[in-house]
Amino acid sequence: MQTLISRIANFYPDALENTELMADVSMLFDAFLNNQKDWGPSSQIKLRTHEYFEKIQLDQKGIIDLNHFFF
Repeated sequence: MQTLISRIANFYPDALENTELMADVSMLFDAFLNNQKDWGPSSQIKLRTHEYFEKIQLDQKGIIDLNHFFF
């Protein structure tokens, strides 16, 4: 998780101030890490259709482009 926060700080420093956004990012990556055995093309689809992915991409007006991190 520290690496993720470091990357966000490097590429999207303003996002760190948005506590709701950071909580959503944490929840999304928690779901991703809990399903490590499913990594691969199917996990990408699961992440793209995950409710937190949609919330981050749509509700936060593109503050963070999650595709930058794992697609």
